[in-house]
Amino acid sequence: MNMKKKIHVLNTEFIINASKETIDFVIEDIPDIKDSILLNSYAINYIEDEHEYEQVNKKLTNKKKIIFYGEEEKEKQIIDNKVFLVDENSIIINEQGNFTIIGKNEKAKRTIIYLIREAIYENYILNKNLVLHSAGIELNDKGYPLIGHSGAGKTTLLMELINKLDANYITNDILVVNDNDKLIASILPLRIANGSISRFSDESFTNTKAKSKYEIDRFIKWFNCEVKSDVPLDKILLPHYTIDGRLEIEEVPSADAFDIIIGQTMNIFDPVRPYMWVNEFEKEAILKTYDINDKVAKLVDNHKSFSIIYGNNINSNEREKVLRLLK
Repeated sequence: MNMKKKIHVLNTEFIINASKETIDFVIEDIPDIKDSILLNSYAINYIEDEHEYEQVNKKLTNKKKIIFYGEEEKEKQIIDNKVFLVDENSIIINEQGNFTIIGKNEKAKRTIIYLIREAIYENYILNKNLVLHSAGIELNDKGYPLIGHSGAGKTTLLMELINKLDANYITNDILVVNDNDKLIASILPLRIANGSISRFSDESFTNTKAKSKYEIDRFIKWFNCEVKSDVPLDKILLPHYTIDGRLEIEEVPSADAFDIIIGQTMNIFDPVRPYMWVNEFEKEAILKTYDINDKVAKLVDNHKSFSIIYGNNINSNEREKVLRLLK
């Protein structure tokens, strides 16, 4: 029997209609983090019915494949102002902010969490905040984004700084910088290279994938840290990992920092994360007023940027050097 539950996650309210078991599953998986400003509200109706999944899927004869996060393949079709997003476990039907999820199996419960996180980040973009491919830490009530391309060492440096400096966690991969230059926490699970996490945990890995996924609660228990949000941005960190390198810190000119950061800024037509499907019919209007270049330019003008070249294990002398930077 279904029940309704209203939850407020960061900037968005969700009214979920599902079984108690499913609602409990969703609430357990999402950090209890609220933003003071509520930007939008969505209704989510969850149905787990394999037969209905197959029937609806048969009617979608003109689906186009799209890739999310560079690896998750889904299919999308728009019919009569309805957006259908299909994968092997579920179909999401978007009727301008009212959502129905038809699950093929019990794995489809995670689709609710997927929808919640996408709605949150889209709402930040719709309200002209910056959304970056970036990790982030909090130390002494100040926030530090760790911005860089995939493989730059954002997650490894994140773990080093949390482990060695007793910093707190903001995000591992997607970072929101709001209009007040405050850093907003992520609800995304972490994807961490198995070699990196094995340096900080006795976790044994039996899968063959290069990265494994970890829920935030599990991560913060390992490192005995907290999840922080709404933290004032201080300095911008641009990590670069090298196996044999010693720690080197150097201030980066604003123009060079701009070039790095603009390449890691998520926008409405980002090919890696193809926004927007939650707010599919609002994206054209926001393009007319949303100037990403101007926002990044102001960011680097108002905050100093530093490159951090580092290798395996930050030693005690290097730790003091980083602490001086993050005063």
